[in-house]
Amino acid sequence: MTNLGYKNAYLSIQGPQLAPLLAALTDADLSTAALPYYSFTEATVADVPETLLSRTGYSGELGYELVYPVEYAEHVWDRVFAAVKRWACRPCGLGAL
Repeated sequence: MTNLGYKNAYLSIQGPQLAPLLAALTDADLSTAALPYYSFTEATVADVPETLLSRTGYSGELGYELVYPVEYAEHVWDRVFAAVKRWACRPCGLGAL
């Protein structure tokens, strides 16, 4: 068994205004028909190809999880938080749940 976790970055984004934000950052079809609850797809997100995009919403809200190569970690973070400024969103840790 080989741990490849160090090669990937992870970002969970949750909230009721999420769909338009993420739609502006990805080429994926985010409709429920194309990406039902507890499913995943591979997509380009924030210009990062081969991003694993899953839809779990474990906070009880609409939510997606992004897994992508670690070298894009800062890039994806910057792009996501630049996009959410209009909603006054802010980051929080898992403990905030």
